[in-house]
Amino acid sequence: MEVYAEYSVPAIPKFSQLMLRNLLILMGILFFILSPTLYYTLVFSITCFTLAYYYNHSLRIDYEYIICNDEFHIDRIVNKNKRRKAYRLNLQFLEVFTDMQSVVDEYSRSKLRGRRVIRKNFRNPKYKPYLLVVHDADRTECVIINGSAELVQAFRQRYPQKSKLSFETLTELRTVEAG
Repeated sequence: MEVYAEYSVPAIPKFSQLMLRNLLILMGILFFILSPTLYYTLVFSITCFTLAYYYNHSLRIDYEYIICNDEFHIDRIVNKNKRRKAYRLNLQFLEVFTDMQSVVDEYSRSKLRGRRVIRKNFRNPKYKPYLLVVHDADRTECVIINGSAELVQAFRQRYPQKSKLSFETLTELRTVEAG
């Protein structure tokens, strides 16, 4: 059975990134105000505004999740035109896909001690965090992602026996399917 699904999740910039952008704008305004008295500050003002403009564009990041057969790809898309591969995961060795806090706690306490944990959740409160645990021959990887109802449905269809979802998520999926 071949499966191809593609879902996009926008990332919310960190507070420090927004503060840096605002600081560049504030410095540009300050240098512009000083430009009539000191002529070279106009160059600094233009430079600050230009840096703020390009930095603001780099803050527009979307993460795209792609499920293609037994591969799970996470791509980072900057300003809707630059795509970079962020992470690849082989789902043949998928152990669990879940959103239940009890399972997440179980894996974090016992099974993932000393293992590699990859966080690919992007602080977007609109999307619920999910845990993917893949146990290969010599390593266990835990990937935390943000997922939409469509992404969860694709995982449930492809790996029904490995999906452990909470009651709230299952009822949400049923309403999405019905509507």
